[in-house]
Parts: sequence; structure tokens; C-alpha cells
Amino acid sequence: GNIWLGTDIGLKRMDNQGQSIQLHGSYERDAGLRVSPVYSIYVNTYNQILASCSDKILRIDGREKGKVEKIFTLFNGLSSSHIYCMVDDENGNTWVGSNSGIITIRNDRDLLFNYASFGYSSEVCRLRDGRLLWASSLGLTVFDPQMVKTEGHKSALRLAEVWVNGEQVSVGKSLNGQVVLNVTSNQQRDFVFGAGNDFFTFYFSDLQYGIMQCRQAYRLLPDEDWKVGELENGVSFRRLPIGDYTLQVKLIYPDASESEVVEIPIRINTYWWDTVWARFGYFLAALGIVGIVYGYVERRGRRRVMHRTREMKLREKLNLTKIREEQKREMDFMRNQLLKRFMEELRTPLSLIIAPLKEMSQEQNLPIGVLSQLRVAYRNSLGMLDSCNQLLSIYTQDSLNGKLKVAPYAADKFMDKVVFSVNELVRINRIDFKYDKRIKKDLEIWVDNQRISFVLHNLLTNAFNHIRFSGMVYFSLQEMMRDGVRYCVITVEDNGKNQVKITNDALQLDLTGAELGYDVMEKIIQLHHGTIMLKSTEREGTEVVVELPVNKEVLQNDPNILFVDPESLDESGDTSVSAEEKSREVPVPEETVMEMAASEPVSVQREKKKLLIVEDHKDIRLYLKMLFGKEYDLLIATNGQEGVELAVNELPDLILCDVMMPVKDGFECCREIKENLVTCNIPFIMLTAKVEDEDVIHGLELGADDYILKPFTPGILKAKVHNLINGRVHLKQMYTQLLMPPEDGNSDASSIEEKVKVEDPFITAVVKIIEENMCEADFNVKKLASELNMSQPTLYRKVKQSTDFTIIELIRGVRMRKAAVLLKQKIYAVQEVVEMVGYNDIPTFRRHFVDAFGTTPSTYPNSETP
Repeated sequence: GNIWLGTDIGLKRMDNQGQSIQLHGSYERDAGLRVSPVYSIYVNTYNQILASCSDKILRIDGREKGKVEKIFTLFNGLSSSHIYCMVDDENGNTWVGSNSGIITIRNDRDLLFNYASFGYSSEVCRLRDGRLLWASSLGLTVFDPQMVKTEGHKSALRLAEVWVNGEQVSVGKSLNGQVVLNVTSNQQRDFVFGAGNDFFTFYFSDLQYGIMQCRQAYRLLPDEDWKVGELENGVSFRRLPIGDYTLQVKLIYPDASESEVVEIPIRINTYWWDTVWARFGYFLAALGIVGIVYGYVERRGRRRVMHRTREMKLREKLNLTKIREEQKREMDFMRNQLLKRFMEELRTPLSLIIAPLKEMSQEQNLPIGVLSQLRVAYRNSLGMLDSCNQLLSIYTQDSLNGKLKVAPYAADKFMDKVVFSVNELVRINRIDFKYDKRIKKDLEIWVDNQRISFVLHNLLTNAFNHIRFSGMVYFSLQEMMRDGVRYCVITVEDNGKNQVKITNDALQLDLTGAELGYDVMEKIIQLHHGTIMLKSTEREGTEVVVELPVNKEVLQNDPNILFVDPESLDESGDTSVSAEEKSREVPVPEETVMEMAASEPVSVQREKKKLLIVEDHKDIRLYLKMLFGKEYDLLIATNGQEGVELAVNELPDLILCDVMMPVKDGFECCREIKENLVTCNIPFIMLTAKVEDEDVIHGLELGADDYILKPFTPGILKAKVHNLINGRVHLKQMYTQLLMPPEDGNSDASSIEEKVKVEDPFITAVVKIIEENMCEADFNVKKLASELNMSQPTLYRKVKQSTDFTIIELIRGVRMRKAAVLLKQKIYAVQEVVEMVGYNDIPTFRRHFVDAFGTTPSTYPNSETP
């Protein structure tokens, strides 16, 4: 039902589909052929389409509409490249007329036969009796195809010539020391080819001459596949493996009949040193050499074994202890890593428990019974989180052999910081917490901030664990003088009923009644040249006393101590509040934080911002949807790769990303987003359970704007997201000031330019390109996008998101700012300034200048407008 067209530019197929017509082509290109004009098209008995071109015949399966089955060219038997007519005979063979003769194609075997010329054959038809009538330059020719194929004597096949290495072999001629033919080639019964004669060709003949052509088929046993070729091309072989073969050759006539098979035995030999016996001799010689060498080495080895046996016994005893210690260290390390990983993973579900419980426990309209149960759940979840943090801190103190980073800190502020860190546990549990400071206000202690903070926090959380979060804990700080050295004495006392045990391994005992991490705390205090003592009595309580030297002179001669600058203690909170008030202090409710965030101008909140959440944990994604769904348009990605793609395609206003994810983690996601010029200005917050300082530093070095640990406080997270997005709004306002012309000596404009360079390198690059091409009047958005290697839609969205300007407005603003600067200098005329900023006509420039500055270019230099 298709129409096939032969054109000057190849074969085409036209499909009729209702009211529309589709044209298909490229058959030659799909088959790897050169496109050439088509002379004729014919459909044979097998529903195959034959298309004759100027240099080939293509055969296409009509059922598959486009598959080229066979190609006949001048290189595989076609006698002429100018073919104008085709017809099938009664046996399904296709006859072809060309300018050099008549050709028949055996469609069942893909064979082609050429016949003597009847002149230039341009038309042909098949008569009712099966004969073919040809119109040629010599007149009309008619013949019976069946008679043409069967006429002639079919004689047997004979071997005519043998060629070796490109030379014809004659009887008795020696080639590479071997006589190949002892008699004539047709009379020799078998052939032997030795080394060096590995390329040979057999030429066969049917001893006939006429218009009937034949093809030869051959195979080399044990290969059972027949190959068909031209009789005059012969049968060639090169570098056959050593062995015995049988060459079988037969003729294939145009009527599909075959001659008798001629068999020629062939043997391939090689050099004597490459025979099987020679190789066996090589093997025996090598085996003998190996035996001799082995015997010599064995004798020397026996002597060495006697001496080494004694040495090995001593080494084994010496190394056995080292191996056991190394195995113990490896087991401890693997166990610590497993526990640390478990604690990190535990923080994710804890964040899903604590955050909703905290929000629900602050609801006032819930029934008292439900509210009481919620607070119990919230209190116990905080205890579970504190235990998790305590164990995680113990097993991350693995670098005690490193140097202490000691700095001076105010003792009262340092202790206030520790007390503030446990404020939430004290508030939510029924703990009678007393905090007493009996020291001078200006007392300084020289300590390692992180390690001593760990010790004090661990002492307090252990005390809370002793009383099971329902009892009395006394925390005191005082001075003491002993042996001429001043000490800062820290006492943590509780009224727990159970006697506390000291354990070096938190996994070997039940956590109840165990002083977790005591060995780590003892090592840290000893490194500070201090002491720690524990006293525990059944049914009376536990008391831990830590003594730290105050004077710097005690630590100066220690090579393991490095003196550094003190770190900030701002996170400790307001130290002017009393300890009792701190124990009852309630953190700022999430609602208050949200009210503070909502106090921004209405114009900022009028349009919803896009928030991209990259998180692999299903429940965390669900909770973040509930937390931000009403205020923001959310984009969700389940791994870092999806997050990068969504960030590039959607350009969100902020990205909230987890760290530990499949495919691509949060660090790699942050790096790609911050290195991409299109997405580098998007605020990025990392949300993770990895608490090590190295992970936090690594995330911030990659460009993350904030790093929030799980479990997180919902109000704080929402406030940080809100503030970062508003920060981008304030940056957009800076761009408006950036396009205003600077006053003489005005440092604010320079500071704004420097701030823009730091905050948004993309806009800085855009402004730089505009300034470099300002004098070109034909500089437009297309050229700007090309300079930045971006598409125009992406460039438009990026500029609009960062500055609230369109690209055209940004280009015009940069030009107007430059024009204002030039006019203020009073050096150039208005016409010169117009050309310098890339305008072709003054009226357009004047209109844009008035829109930007409210005055004409001629009056601007003398006006008060900056």
C-alpha cells in the first residue's frame, strides 16, 4: 500500500495516512552507501523491491519497508552500472537489462550471472509463454530463459593453476626448499605446504567458454560452511594452523544445478623446531634445568631452615603479643566506629520524635491527660538523645595522644556555658539542680575548651542518669590552694540510690549505675595536670571532684600542650542570669520564632519562595513537607544527583540537604551546586546527624551557608531558612543601588560593589561582560548568553531571580550608570557619551536617561542628582 519513488537524490517511500502523506528516505545512508540517482524500481515475485541506481542495485524487503537486504555493486559481480529495466521469469528469477548486456539474479541464493551483450537494453516484457522480449539498440531480442540457463555442456571442474606466495608454481619448482608440484596440478592427488609456504591459491576451470556463467562454491573441512565466489578469483588461504584439511570445490550453474564436488587433500607442516616433538624436547630440557636449580636451592634452603627455625620461634613469641594487641585495637576501633555510626543513625529517628513532641507539648488547647502524656514522652526522648550524645562524645575522643590546645577562659562563663547546655534536660525533668559559684569573677583557667567541655557535660549527664532524671544534683565551683599551686575545684554531687561503678567500656555493663567514659575523662584531666576522684555510696549518692590548676606556669613546660587564642563562648547564653533562673528557663517557643520571621514586610512574603529538600529518609521528607509546605513551594529530591539536577533546572530560593545519601552524598551535592555559576548564589543548609567537627568544617568549606545537626528544633530551622531567603532579598536591593551612579568620594558604592562580588560572582561576571561590550550598539541578550555559555531562558531566570531585573533592564541600567559617570566628569559631549555607551540615536538615549534619573543628559552634570 506504499508508493516507492526513484529520485535524483535516492530512493524514497511515500506513506498515505488518511489526509496526510509522509515521505521516508535515507535507505542508502542507513546501509552505509553513497546516495545516487535511481534509474528504475521493480517489485519481484518474492515481494522484494529492486532499485537500480547509477552504481548499484538495492534489494529491500517490502514487508519491513526499509531494510536493505542485499547490495549488488561492480565489486561483487555487477557488470554494468547503468540499469534501466527489470522483469521476473516464471521461476522467480529477476532479469536485468543494462547498457553492457543482460544480467540474471537468483533471488533464492543471492547469486548474479552476466550474459553476452544484446546491445543497449532499455525495455523488457515477459510474454504469455514465458519468453522474454527485449528492446535494445540492435532491435528486438526474444529468448526462453529456461533454455538459456540449461543450454551448454556442464563439464567437470578441473584444477588449473596453483600459486604460492604470489608466484605461479610449475612442476618441479622449489619454493623455500620444498617442491609443491611433482606432476601437473590437475593430476596431483594431494598437496603439502611446508614452512614459509603458508599463502597459497587454487585456480579452477570448467573448460568452457560461452555466454553461460558459473559460480564456484568451496569449503575447507573440517569447516562445514560453503562459500560462493567468482570462478576466476580462485580459492586462497593464508597461515592455516598445522594439520590436515580437505578442500571441496563445486560449480553452481544459473539453473541452480551443481557439478560434482572436487576434493583436494591438504597438509600444513611447519619448521622442525616448531613441531610437537620439538616442543616436548623443550619441555624436558626446561624440566631438567628446573630440577637442577631446585636441587641446589633445596640444599641451601635446608641449611637456612636450621638457623631460621630458632630465629622464628623467638620472633613468634615476640610478635604474638604485638598481634594480640593490634587485634584488640582493631576490634576496639571497629566497635567504636560501629557504635558511633549507630548513634549517628539514631539521631535521625530521634529528630522525628523530639520535634513533633516539642510542638505538641506546647499546645495549650489539648486535654490535660494527653498533654501530660506528651510531656512524659518528650522528657524521655530528651533523655534518650542526651544518652546518645554522651556515648557519641565518649567514642569520638580518640585523639588523646594529640597536643592540647590550651587557652585562657573566664571560669564562671565557662561553667555557665556547660550549665546552659543541659538547661532543657533540667527544665523538662523533675531535677532539683543547684549551681553554686564561689570564685572570683575575674578568675581564668587555662584549659582545652572542647575537651574540658566534654568532661563537665559528661559529669552532669552521668549525674542525671544516676538519679534517673528525678532527684537532686549539686554543681559547685570554688578555689583551693595546695602546695603553692592554685586549683579550680569542680564538684558534681547527686543523691542517686545505686552505687556507681567505674567501667572502661560502655558496652560491657548495663548503663544503669555505670560511670560512662570515666577513663577518657581521667586521661583528659591528667593531661591538664589535674586530678579527678569519684566517691559513691549505696543509698547515699555519688560525688565526683575535679581539680584543675589555674596558673599557666604549671603547663608551660609540657611539650604536649599548645597555647592558642581563646574561642568565643557566646553560645553559653546570658551569663548574668542566676543559676536557679537558668534551671527554670524555658527556651524561646517555636511560635515566637515564627512570629519574628513573620514580622518581615508583606512585600517579601507576597510570593511563595521555592524550597528544595534533598533527603533520602522518607519520614524526614514527610515531616519537612508538613513543616514548610504552607509557607513555601517545595521541590523534593531523594538523592544528591536528583538534587543537583533540580537545582539547575528550577533555581530554588534555598536548598535544604542531608549529608548521608545514596548515589551522591550531600558534600558532593553542595560542591557541584556552589561551583556551578548558575546555582552558586543559592543559600545551602546541610541537615545531618554527623556531629564531628571535621564534617562541619568540611561542609562549611564547600560553601554551605549553615550546618544543622539532627535532631533539630523546628522553630530554629524555620527561622534560619527564613533569614537566609530574606538575605537574598536584601542582596537584590543592593543591585538597585549598584546601578545608581556613585558620588564623588562616596565609599558606600565601593562597599556595595565589593559585597556584590563576594555574595554573587555570577552577577559580577554578567556586569563585567556588559561593561566590556558597552560601546557595541548591537550587543544584546543573545550575545550575552553566548559569552556565558548559557541558554537565553536560563540566563533570564537566573538574572531575574538574583536581581529582580530583566536582562534588558540590567544591560540598560549598566549603560545608564556609565553614561551618568561620564557626564558628571564634564569632559565629553552628549553625542560622544551616547556613542561610548552603545546607543545609535540621541532621542532613545535621552528617553532612557530621563526614565532612570529624572533629568535630561544636558542638564544632568549641573544638577544635584548623584
